[in-house]
Amino acid sequence: MKFADSSFLYALALVIIPILIHFLHFKRYKTVYFSQVSFLKTLLNESRKKNNLKQLIMLLCRIFTIAAVVIAFAQPYIPLNSTAKLSTENTVGIYIDNSFSMNSQGEKGTLLEAAKAKAIDLAKSFSPGTNFMLLTNNGDPNQRLSLNREQLITRIGQVKSSASAMEMSEAVQILQNEIEAQFPKASSLVYILSDFQQRFSDLDKFTTKDQSEVYLLPFHQPEVNNLLIDTCWLNFPGRLSNQIETVTVRITNQSARAYSNVPLRLFVNDSVKALTAVNLQAGESIEKELSYQNLKEGIHNCRIELNDYPITYDNTFYFSYEVAGQIKTLAVAQQGEKGSEWLDKLFEGSDQVTLDQMTYGRLQLSRLSNYQCIFLLNLPALSEGLQTTLTDFVENGGSLVVFPGEEIDLNSYNRLFEHLKAANLGTLNNTKLKVSQLNLQNHLFAEVFDRQYDRLNLPEIRESYRTTIPVQSLSTTVLTNNDGSVALRESNFGQGRLYQFNFPLTYDATNFYQHPLFVPIIFNMALHSYFPQTIQYQVLDNKSLTLQVYNQNLSDLPVYLQDYKGDLNVQLPVTTTNHDQLRFNPDEFIQTAGFYRLAQDQQTIAPLAFNYNRNESDMSFYNQEELNDMAEQEGTFQVYNTEAPDWLGQYEAEANLIELWKYFLLAALLFAIAELLIIRFWK
Repeated sequence: MKFADSSFLYALALVIIPILIHFLHFKRYKTVYFSQVSFLKTLLNESRKKNNLKQLIMLLCRIFTIAAVVIAFAQPYIPLNSTAKLSTENTVGIYIDNSFSMNSQGEKGTLLEAAKAKAIDLAKSFSPGTNFMLLTNNGDPNQRLSLNREQLITRIGQVKSSASAMEMSEAVQILQNEIEAQFPKASSLVYILSDFQQRFSDLDKFTTKDQSEVYLLPFHQPEVNNLLIDTCWLNFPGRLSNQIETVTVRITNQSARAYSNVPLRLFVNDSVKALTAVNLQAGESIEKELSYQNLKEGIHNCRIELNDYPITYDNTFYFSYEVAGQIKTLAVAQQGEKGSEWLDKLFEGSDQVTLDQMTYGRLQLSRLSNYQCIFLLNLPALSEGLQTTLTDFVENGGSLVVFPGEEIDLNSYNRLFEHLKAANLGTLNNTKLKVSQLNLQNHLFAEVFDRQYDRLNLPEIRESYRTTIPVQSLSTTVLTNNDGSVALRESNFGQGRLYQFNFPLTYDATNFYQHPLFVPIIFNMALHSYFPQTIQYQVLDNKSLTLQVYNQNLSDLPVYLQDYKGDLNVQLPVTTTNHDQLRFNPDEFIQTAGFYRLAQDQQTIAPLAFNYNRNESDMSFYNQEELNDMAEQEGTFQVYNTEAPDWLGQYEAEANLIELWKYFLLAALLFAIAELLIIRFWK
């Protein structure tokens, strides 16, 4: 026999109290003389013997009563194996899976409501002084607080469905770590109440800790058919007014049956723009294209819907973007540079592209981020400040077009190209060359030629720079000369592009400005310059968002996160950088999929669309038998059968120890009753 808390055994010293009472409680006798006392002496001796025996038995009853009570408080037990150990202090951790999959209907309502009822029954099965911790998928810091039984039951009743989900091993680790931190001497009992969706049930990653036991309480998922919109994307990266948009939608059938003629609808600003029907076989995933036109500038809130039941949270997919009226471009050149005049004539009167001019000696670097495409025309040198600004400009999504001058500071140019991981310039070559090959697969030639031409009169190049390509460069050849050198190279850096011409844009260097190719190439460089936009985010993604603000500078006024229903309007604690970026964490405010916006001084800064994570749509779950098999293999957890009538008592008979405290309490009660009976009936 062992004791859970042997320190209570020191209280056995209390048995000295009845012993002292027994020896110090002497009865005083008064002597009375009689003439004849021989008979009385015999009777007196017999009474004294009986009274001493009675007092001795009462003393033993009192000693045994005190000893039995003390031993009961020390919690004696008999271990059935070498590792069995009884703790005097238990802390219970309960994890309730409140993800969307727990909204499925069971025999007695939703699985979440059934799990909450079982959690309350579990809480009531422990003594009132037990410490509890409740964890759900919400990630609320208050869930790490210790609760008593009444507080736990109240908190369980407040649990609601959440868009968030958590790995099972993470839930177990959080509860074990919090219990260990707050109650170092306590043993922990962790209960997991879930439908055990396979996507999140990483049961093989459970870790065992001393004085910790893990129990699984599964809730059976009925067979559910589910059709969902997995994701969507826009086929063309830039957003322009009057542009034909094509959105590709991926639809997945998570069911064992086929679907036919399911309507799929596309809404743009609450107007139906496309309607089609989809057919899917069991387990099939298809992609469907929907086309529409951007009829106006401004924000476009789009959603794609299909009809499916009973799982509805993944039937809608939201995305949003902003359509710019015109693409803003900038030409940077020296005073009187002819190249800037040629560009000005090219874009004059265009409804899609506007061109601004800045002279080389009067650059306003802070304004460069307001443009989508910048042309550097024959500049003699690039200052360090300009190099840094242009690097940030390209990395954040801008397009940079570089025509090197005839007499330039090669080091300054090459430092910029090194930052952009682009080709370096060598010496200027006066060999006469001719463009001999066009990369017609490049986007700059999209819809330029209506048929294949075998013989083209291509531009001449009389002055050009030799280039060297670094290993890490991500570049594409657009124009190739007849000697194999590259006349125009496109490189990607960050979210933007760099277009490198290897010749100056001057009369002496080339006739490119007079060639018909000049118009589509330069115009498409501007037309394909766009501010990158993320069209959708995930609800409760545990990530901070960093948004680049274009065409406007953030002021010192507060920034608000709003929804279009008017239910949400909160001031954000944001971090701004260079007055054109803001960073914030949406998880604290956004719990529901839909459309949102960032606003400052009644002006919309950026549109936002949030969708629920589609991982919850996977209808694969572990059943009772599979969990039992894994419990035998892993040995780190045990499984309850929550459908059994006596599910709470399933592991009492299988305990690895026998608790004896109740028997000692019963013995103490019997000894106390025996003492009372002796006092009452022994005369």
